[in-house]
Amino acid sequence: MTTIPGFFEDVHLTESTFGKPTVTKDVLRIPVRGVSLVGEHPLAGTSDRHGWLVFGGVRESRRHVCRYIGDPKTPQGFEPERVETDGPFPPDNATICHEFTFEGMWEDPPAWIGSWIIRANTFAFEML
Repeated sequence: MTTIPGFFEDVHLTESTFGKPTVTKDVLRIPVRGVSLVGEHPLAGTSDRHGWLVFGGVRESRRHVCRYIGDPKTPQGFEPERVETDGPFPPDNATICHEFTFEGMWEDPPAWIGSWIIRANTFAFEML
């Protein structure tokens, strides 16, 4: 496994699929597949990567989810949007906090994540 901290802006997630996140204290780990690495990322030019998005010093995690009506490959529309949150997270008095926002597919049940907003201190991509 390879862990590369930072470079969030160079981790393309729109076509990625996310699994259920796990929370341990202030760390949020999201399983992900189908990641493309671009720009200044040390592994730029590679795609279909699998692993985990790992956020440290998390203060908030919320996603706007729209489940598909019918088969996700040929949907007949979307159910009304709902907001899901993760946590709770311990209070953090650190002054550094970044807002990480991305979109993509939710694995089960199949749904579109229009925006996933995570307020945290750090980001890393752990690749298999």
